[in-house]
This record gives sequence, structure tokens and C-alpha cells, in this order.
Amino acid sequence: MAVYIELSNPIHGGEGWELGEVLWSPVASSWNTIMRKPKEGDMILHSIKDKKRNVNHRLWGCSQVAGSYKILSSPPPIPANWDGYDEYYQIPLKYYTEFQDKVFLQEVIDQNKDALKAIAPQKSFYTETGVRMQPAQKYLAPVSNELLEILTPYIKKTVYYNENKQRSENIVREGDSEELLSVGSGGQVARIQTTIDRIVRDTSLVKKMKQKYNNQCQICGKSISLSKQKYYSEGHHLKKLGGIHQGPDIESNIIILCPNHHVEFDYGAIAIDVHSQKIIHTDPHNPFHNKELAYKRGDLNKEFLTYHLKNIFIG
Repeated sequence: MAVYIELSNPIHGGEGWELGEVLWSPVASSWNTIMRKPKEGDMILHSIKDKKRNVNHRLWGCSQVAGSYKILSSPPPIPANWDGYDEYYQIPLKYYTEFQDKVFLQEVIDQNKDALKAIAPQKSFYTETGVRMQPAQKYLAPVSNELLEILTPYIKKTVYYNENKQRSENIVREGDSEELLSVGSGGQVARIQTTIDRIVRDTSLVKKMKQKYNNQCQICGKSISLSKQKYYSEGHHLKKLGGIHQGPDIESNIIILCPNHHVEFDYGAIAIDVHSQKIIHTDPHNPFHNKELAYKRGDLNKEFLTYHLKNIFIG
């Protein structure tokens, strides 16, 4: 089993492409080598940036590779800077577990500077620029046995579930170092087409809520007419399903939106105030900022409104 570290951000591509669910990148020469290496059973360490400042990586959690990589012809819901490519790698993950103590990656580097200098930095997650050593501008990097020994004290208290869902107090147990370094045999490449995940996650509950609220966007009040008696809207989970969020598919966690405002919620550009239920936008000049919702929802759970505000909203 080999070990890799992912350096990403909290949005991570949107629903269905979230942290702990998949690894993904464009199909391009910059990523072709590293994205074809992880095999089923390999371990992934996840480091994510501060959601507002896009800096300060934290060691956030770990997961296990669930299968071979695929090449998809459609992008994730939120490709961000990786938009516009013809194809994308996607590697499925399983058993995602958050670390109990989410230590700053820079702190790990600073405390182990001498040891890290002895290991070629260009081959992994850190780089040396002048007198400073810091996280590298990479997406995915291998973690050698030497690096794993340095990282282990920072993550060993995490509860990790193995393939049999058995609880273990250590993500890396004594005697595992040789096994962690061995790379498994190559898997078969699958090339498939996919649609964006919003359609896949149109649950039966979301469909009922669209009917209940007449397909009206909770922000602007508009509904999109497709034909004489057919309208379109999208359901959004305030605390997202899956990945690092693990939100529930219940009515108090779902709002109905038009596609434009759905994108703004996904990107964290918009939120709902927990107490007043007024709209909050990152742009104070946005016409909906500090305005009332198009219609009141007394059943919206404050826990989920707060979660979106603290973990997704970037204002």
C-alpha cells in the first residue's frame, strides 16, 4: 500500500466530487503521471486550505483508494481554475475519516525542517524557496516512508476504519512501514461519460419540495418555465451530502434555488443569516444582499444554516 497527500480546498469540485469522495484533476501532461499511480487500497492524506484566505493548509483527514482511475468527459459541478478541459481524471475513495487534531501543515514543516531538508523536496508536498520551506503548489504528491515517519506523530491519534470497518486508534500501526511503501499492480482504465452531479442528487425528497414551493428560488423568487406546464429549479443541501460534510437528506437542510443562485451557494458567495433569515452576499452591492428571502421557511434548521455560513460561505 502506497501513501499520497492531497493539497486541496474545502469546495473540492462540488457535490459528488468532494473531499474524501474522490481525487480529481484535468487530463493533462502536468497530472498524467501522478493521477495514474494511486491503486485500490492505497492511503490518501488530505490537507485543505483555509476557506477564506486560500492559505494555511491543515492536515484534515484520510481515506483509502476504492478503485482504478476513470477518465470522464464532463467536468465537476465546480471546476474553478480547472474549467475548460476536455477530460478529467477521477479516482474513487472510501472510508473517509477526519483527524481529531487538524494540525497546520506549515507547523509540521517548521518543526521538522532539518529532517525534511535531507529528503528531496521536489518529490513531495513541500518546497524550499530561499530560506523558507513551505507547502508546495501541487495537488497530489507521494509520501515516502521517511516522510510518513515524520507525519505519523501528528496523525496517529486519529480513529481510522480499515476495510472491515474495524476501529483502530492509529492510522499507521507499528510494523506497517514496509507495506505502506509497496505499490499495488496497475488497474484497468475506464473511460465513461457522466452528467453533473446536481442531476444525480435530485432525490425524491427534493422533487417533492420543488412541487411544494412551486419551483420558486428561495433567493429571487423566480421559477424557470421550460414549457406551458413544466418548470425547472434545483435543490441545494445547506450541509452538503457526503465527503467531509455528511449532511442529511432532510427537508430542513434543503432549499430550492434557480441555477444561478445554486452556483453561488456552491461557491460560497451567498448565505442566509441564521437569526434574521436575510440574504448575505460576499458583494455588498449585490441586489439581494441584506434582503428578505423570497418566501419564509420556518423549518430551516439553524444548525445547517450555521454550518453553511461557517464552512462554505467565503464572505
